Amino acid sequence: MKLPPALKALLAQLIGTAAALAMARSGLLPGGLWPVAVIQALAATVTAVALGSAPWWRWIHLGFAPLVVVALQLRIAPGWYLAAFVGFALVFWSSFRTQVPLFLSNRATAAAVATLLPHGRPARLLDLGSGTGSLLRPLAQMRPDCRLEGIESAPAPMPCRSCCPAGNPPLPWRGEISSPFPGTTTIWSMPSCRPSP
Repeated sequence: MKLPPALKALLAQLIGTAAALAMARSGLLPGGLWPVAVIQALAATVTAVALGSAPWWRWIHLGFAPLVVVALQLRIAPGWYLAAFVGFALVFWSSFRTQVPLFLSNRATAAAVATLLPHGRPARLLDLGSGTGSLLRPLAQMRPDCRLEGIESAPAPMPCRSCCPAGNPPLPWRGEISSPFPGTTTIWSMPSCRPSP
């Protein structure tokens, strides 16, 4: 079925909830929230598989309802849920649309990218989806002769991008990609989990 991932997820949760409530009302389940949560989770997971959702969605559906029951039993104040939602939204911003979550690069990745840059002359590298700058900071230490810039649409990682080594400008936050970049010799982008059409 050709539906956006977020719509598939919503549909799976709704079908799982409907199945669990129907079984509870018919008397097929013992009393309490846990049996309803388990059936909801299983039905939502089966629906996600039937809709062709990505494998990680299955685990999300399997854990969602049981975690809601645990949260209800812990009596966590509603403000914490709002704070968590806002925090995740600021970090992952448009991941639901781009299908590219925040990936942090390590020093080995930076060393591999450094080998791709032209040797013997300065280069200008543009990191598409630079996140916290975890690729560009070590790369700036390895290749101080290069000009490094990053583009990121999520606002929360921005304060981390300003922590660049001396001699390199803070990594600018340009937001969405909308134009060509003159003078750029190399463009780096972490590939998406989702295959391109």
